[in-house]
Amino acid sequence: MSIAASAVTFLGQQADLSNLKLANYTIDPSAIGAKEVVLRAIAAPINPSDVLQARGGYVPPPYLHDLDANTKQVYVGGNEGVFEVTHVGSDVTSVQPGDRVIPSLSGFGTWRTALVAAIDDPRKTAGGKVDAFVKVPADLKEAEAATLTINPATAYQIFHNYHKLEAGDWIVQNAGTSQVSQYITQLAKSRGVKTLSVVRDGKSKAELDKLYELGATSVIDESTLLSSDFAAKLKEIVGDGHVRLALNSVGGATASALFGAVGQDGYFISYGASSGDPQVTINTSQQLVNNISVVPYWLTGNSKRDPQSRIDTVKEVIKLYEQGVFRIPDVQEIKLDGDIASFFVKAIQSPGKKVVLFD
Repeated sequence: MSIAASAVTFLGQQADLSNLKLANYTIDPSAIGAKEVVLRAIAAPINPSDVLQARGGYVPPPYLHDLDANTKQVYVGGNEGVFEVTHVGSDVTSVQPGDRVIPSLSGFGTWRTALVAAIDDPRKTAGGKVDAFVKVPADLKEAEAATLTINPATAYQIFHNYHKLEAGDWIVQNAGTSQVSQYITQLAKSRGVKTLSVVRDGKSKAELDKLYELGATSVIDESTLLSSDFAAKLKEIVGDGHVRLALNSVGGATASALFGAVGQDGYFISYGASSGDPQVTINTSQQLVNNISVVPYWLTGNSKRDPQSRIDTVKEVIKLYEQGVFRIPDVQEIKLDGDIASFFVKAIQSPGKKVVLFD
């Protein structure tokens, strides 16, 4: 029996998102290849990078997709999502119907209700092929499973891949209410590492209380960070502690001020520029005297260089959920209704982090 499916597709980039189009197609499970599976979408988030890939300001997805004979070589929106395996080819042994899986491939195209996918990932590593999918535990919540591969994975790699942090060390980070920062805060708390999170001016008490509830040691606003007496304020907060990591995802003046907080042998890591200002002024005298490493971080780039690292990271993130270290930051769960393309365009235009539920 054929399956009716639909997807959000696009070609090119348009600021008004007029390039996002509806594609309807059918899937015949009896016609899939020996090493193919049929997947039914369960949930998929709307991430800023997903939107920028269609709108402009970010590189397009790495792969074009053929949905059927009438819809070929199109991008499908979405980079994260969780699916249920409904049918498997005769040579597929790694998954079975009923399994929940997430794609390990960047640019998979998750804004679609169902699809046929190859079980073998086309990427290769020095150790051979990598798995195309990662199975997720049945007890993981839909929104948790759908958002495993970007924000918590970014936080995990940033925390572990640079400086060996010890209990009592400090991390300072801007965009303190962002998803990545909230995961960093939770991970740091579990390791005895302290966090100073910088948030935009005007955040409510409830928003600040949420950060403390997740484990933040201290929270300040951007005005405090940019003030002339920030150095004294920092000393008051960290005492005899050492700032080992400064994490920048904002850019501009707040990033430059954040650099001033980094201590001896520390790291200043940039992984975004959400302010729209990518410029960061570095005090080279401070960098040289304190031996500060200034490094970029890009999850997608890391995954391209070492695809297996993405899979290994996701498996560690799953463990952190199972151990109770991670809990998903607040998201809006919205149920798909009507034309999938119109639904996603409308959802993109309203504020807040969202996870679309397909059931």
